[in-house]
Amino acid sequence: MRGGWRELTDNEVSVIRTILSSSTESEEERVRRSGIPRTSYRDAKQRIYAAGIIEDRYVPDPRCSKVDRISFYLAHAQPGRAHELAQRLAAVPGAVVVWYGATSVFGEIFHSSEGNGQRFTNEIVPSWSSIGETKIHLTIQPDRTAVPIYYDYEGAWSRFACRSGTKLYPRALSTLSPASWSGTVGRSVRPADVEELVRRPFQTDENQRSAHLMGPASLPRSKRRLVLSGVVNWRPFLVPEMVPEYHGWRITDVVFVYGVMKEPGGLRSLYQDLVGSCAVFPFLMASDDRQLLMASLSTGPTPDGKDHPRSGPRDNVTRKLGEHLSSFQFLREPLETLQRELSHRYDMSLPNRSPS
Repeated sequence: MRGGWRELTDNEVSVIRTILSSSTESEEERVRRSGIPRTSYRDAKQRIYAAGIIEDRYVPDPRCSKVDRISFYLAHAQPGRAHELAQRLAAVPGAVVVWYGATSVFGEIFHSSEGNGQRFTNEIVPSWSSIGETKIHLTIQPDRTAVPIYYDYEGAWSRFACRSGTKLYPRALSTLSPASWSGTVGRSVRPADVEELVRRPFQTDENQRSAHLMGPASLPRSKRRLVLSGVVNWRPFLVPEMVPEYHGWRITDVVFVYGVMKEPGGLRSLYQDLVGSCAVFPFLMASDDRQLLMASLSTGPTPDGKDHPRSGPRDNVTRKLGEHLSSFQFLREPLETLQRELSHRYDMSLPNRSPS
C-alpha cells in the first residue's frame, strides 16, 4: 500500500480522471462525466483529496503576474547533497516547483525580469557546480509555444488506468492570448484579486473549507471571472508518489528526457509521435527551440501484479526520440525517493511573497 491506502477502486480512478480533465464546468457536469452516482463521486473525491493524491492550484497567467522569463533546471547532485541543492534552488526568488530525489534535482522559477533570468543563468547556476552537475537549464519566454504541456497528467492517467481518450490534454502554461490580454481582459484585472486567488490556501484546517471544496465553484463571482477569462487557471495536479496501486500496477518513476532538437519548431511532431506511436503522454514539455526538457511517468507491476492490460503494439520510444533529437539522455527518479521542497507554490512568485 502507498500512503497507507489499499488499492484504488474503479470509482476513485474515474473520479481522478474526471478531475484531471476538468476546467470551469460545473460540479454537476463533472459528476455526469464520471458516470457514477453523485454520492459515490463526492465520497470518492473527498477521499482522494484527503489522501493528497490531487492538489489544486490557481496558476496565474505569466502576463498578469508580470513574469518575464521562466527557468527549468535539472541536475544530478553529488552523493548526499541533493537536498542541499534543492534548498538552494528553492531560495531563488520566484521558485515555484522544486523536487529532489536520491541524486536528481528539478526546479522551475518564475523570473520577474529578463535580468533576473540572466543572473540565474550566468551567476547562480554556475555557482552550484561543486554540488551538482547541470543536465539541462532552460530560460525561456513563458508562452504556450515554449511550454506546450504544463504539468498536465490527464494523458498519463488515462494510460495508467486503461481508459481511452483525453478531454483537455495537452494543456499549456499560458491559455490567455496576447490579444485578450491587451484588450478588455487585461484592463479589467485588479492585481489584488489575482494575488488573493493565487495565494488561496488549499490545506485543510479548522478555519478553512476542505480541500476537495476549493475549486472554482466555491469562488465569489469576481474571482470566478478571473478563472473563466484565463487570467488565472484552476489546475488540479496529480501527486504521483501518493497514488496507490490499481489492478496490480503502480506508478514507479518520474522520467526526465533532455536533449537537443534536430529542427526548430519540432515539438508538435515529437508530441504526435510520442502519443500516437509510443503511447507516451508527457506531463511536462518545454523548449527554447534548441534544447528540450520533457517529463513523463513510468509504471510497473507490483510484486504480485499481472500482465499489464494496457500493453500493446507501440513504437520504441528511444528510436522515436532519435528521429527528432540529435542527442538526448534520460534521468529517472523513483517515486520512492522523490521529495518536494516546493510544490506548485505560485504565491512565491508574487510581489511581497509570504510563504506559509
